[in-house]
Amino acid sequence: MELSNFKVEESKELAFLDTLDINEEIFFDIVKKLVVCMRKLGINLNNKSIYYQRNTDKTSILAVKVSQGEDSDVANFMFNGCDAREYARYMSCDVYLHADAKSGQQSMGIANMMSRDIVDFFNTMEGELALKGLSDNELFIRIPLEQYISKENEKKDTKFLRLVNFFRRKK
Repeated sequence: MELSNFKVEESKELAFLDTLDINEEIFFDIVKKLVVCMRKLGINLNNKSIYYQRNTDKTSILAVKVSQGEDSDVANFMFNGCDAREYARYMSCDVYLHADAKSGQQSMGIANMMSRDIVDFFNTMEGELALKGLSDNELFIRIPLEQYISKENEKKDTKFLRLVNFFRRKK
């Protein structure tokens, strides 16, 4: 897949997956791991997003914004590409990494920590699409990290409130 075909303005929010009956947990799992990794590497999560673009020719990109700047500037992204092929009913993904110099250092740090997770994401996603008969569909999804982090904080607040309520009832 050529990076020139990567157009952020055509992306849809993650809720769009509900219309296709695709498991959102596949995305939440990789986002959770990326957030943990980026925090460990000291990458500022403000104004960061993750994009997933898949074409009908079974090529896809998982783009992670690692540098500050506009989403329309590909130099701000770590691109993980996938070329999926089916062999005797088995899906195989050839995965690659691309980053410009501006985002290269951060991208290599993420790749060193998460290469297996990224390959697993592509394999799981392609398997999900094949299982549901959606292998010929195009997708372009945007996941703002602020959205994920706010959901993560809501879960922590809910757990904390349950714990407080538990101790209040024991009196």
